[in-house]
Amino acid sequence: MAPIPQDPRPDSLFHLVKLSQWISLPPASLSNPLPAIGASFFSPLLLTYYPPARGIILAWQDIELSDSPPSTTSTSTRTRKPTTPSSESDDEDTTAGAPLLLKVVDEYSAPFLWATATFLVFRPRKDAFLENARVTSQANTHITLSYLNAFSISVVRSQLPRDWNWSGGAGYSMTGGSNREGEGDGYWMDADGMPIPETLKVRVRDWDAGVQGKGRGFLRIEGSLVEEQEGVGEGEREGERREKGKTKAKSALKRNQNGATQGEAMEVE
Repeated sequence: MAPIPQDPRPDSLFHLVKLSQWISLPPASLSNPLPAIGASFFSPLLLTYYPPARGIILAWQDIELSDSPPSTTSTSTRTRKPTTPSSESDDEDTTAGAPLLLKVVDEYSAPFLWATATFLVFRPRKDAFLENARVTSQANTHITLSYLNAFSISVVRSQLPRDWNWSGGAGYSMTGGSNREGEGDGYWMDADGMPIPETLKVRVRDWDAGVQGKGRGFLRIEGSLVEEQEGVGEGEREGERREKGKTKAKSALKRNQNGATQGEAMEVE
């Protein structure tokens, strides 16, 4: 695994979080616990929403095992201090000399212990910008982008620039050129009449995350390619159109009911 970059920017969406968890160790892994815990517990968390970290786990490193709760367990962002080779060897000697005692509960065969690791966590934030989001699909009503080749971002039509135009007919391939007829429904063009770029800078309009079946988390991101004021205006106009539609539907229903009571035949059970 590649090392996690240290010292993230204060406004960054990526955070280093050190977390501890009380977990069980399978008896077959007692002779080699670190790889077993990494494969059975930490690796399944990758690219999922983990509530204790308040974000999506992108990577983990530095597993530490202990028989008592760590004294500095926290979910806040941590910065690892650089260490010299001599201090690292001293720490390894100290750790190697201290026995690790596991707790066995009743007749349960798997003993318990504390496992601590450093996580690289992705925490989306409203109105933050995501660089180099790649366009994966285009439709008349929205476009879909992929961030880090892992997270899907949806941008509805009202959040696209006003000078963009939709071109129907043959689809446009993001790898270059146009698709053959029947392989696509169209593509978006910018103000110059050219197909939109393959990568875009997207503003996070809203996002939601949670845990679904089997403990795995999900992430939903709604993006925008316009300024916040422009997006609000489009949203208000869309809301007005919906309200007008509801009013017309209610008026039509009322006229039908009045006509029925004033002489038209009505089916009675």
